[in-house]
Amino acid sequence: MVANRRLLSNLSPLVLKLPVGWTQRTETLSILGSTDNVTYTTIVGSTVYTFSPSANTVTINFGGTSRRYIRLNVTTNSGAGGAQVSEFEVY
Repeated sequence: MVANRRLLSNLSPLVLKLPVGWTQRTETLSILGSTDNVTYTTIVGSTVYTFSPSANTVTINFGGTSRRYIRLNVTTNSGAGGAQVSEFEVY
């Protein structure tokens, strides 16, 4: 069986969520994309985002792009020793 390998076009925005009620934290991250899951290019460069306890949601808007694979690269997190994301939504 051959999987459908079509590109996802006009991707934007990307929404990241943490559980409501978690303490405020900042995470530094970038978004990468690929058409073949081998070669990734930067869609959004490294930026600091703040998750607030009231909603704990970060929306990242960027120009529409066509990619099959999306990778989230988290480099720092003020609330824990590693990356924390409970939902990763791409529209």
